[in-house]
This record gives sequence, C-alpha cells and structure tokens, in this order.
Amino acid sequence: MKLKEVLSQLEHFEADEKILEREIDNIVNDPQKVKKGDLFVSLKKGEEGKQNIVRALANGASVFLTEEECGQEGEVLVDDVRKGYALVAKASWRPSVTTHTARPRCGT
Repeated sequence: MKLKEVLSQLEHFEADEKILEREIDNIVNDPQKVKKGDLFVSLKKGEEGKQNIVRALANGASVFLTEEECGQEGEVLVDDVRKGYALVAKASWRPSVTTHTARPRCGT
C-alpha cells in the first residue's frame, strides 16, 4: 500500500511530497522489529524518540510518524502521534479472508 493511502485518514500531516509514493509493508512501533519497507511510529519523545527513529531507519524503515521534527529523510510530522497511529492502522487494515466449513456433530 502506498504511503499516501495509509495517510488518507489523517486530517493534517507534513511530509515531503516525494515520499508519498513509497510502498508501506507494515506499521511498527518497536524500532527493533522494523523491517525494510515498514512505517515506524515513534511513540517516544525527546532524545529517546530520536534514538528510536535512528534505530528504525537503520533497520530499514521506509518512513516514520512523529510529533517532533527531527529532520531525517522519511519524516511524517503529525500533531498527535497516538491518534495518527490509530488512523494509519485503520487505513491500512485489510481483513483476511478465511473460509470455515461446518461439520456435523456426531453423537448428539
């Protein structure tokens, strides 16, 4: 899914226009679990948040969502990162299709 589709639920965000066409594979909030192509959500603020962003980018994050501007490539700046996290998760959610076969019960 393209980043611009993932961000479609947000009322306001700031991002470099050239990153909006990037493909997003997953949304992650743990920098140690980030894989190439993921959107990292930085829930921490201050120095810890900046360190987590650097870690996530080193692990392959394509872009990251944050409240605090840090000037890194791939930054998506939002007013409320927790609300933003919920909305991008909603926009990217795709239900899995599972079929179940009913089986007759025996002995009743």
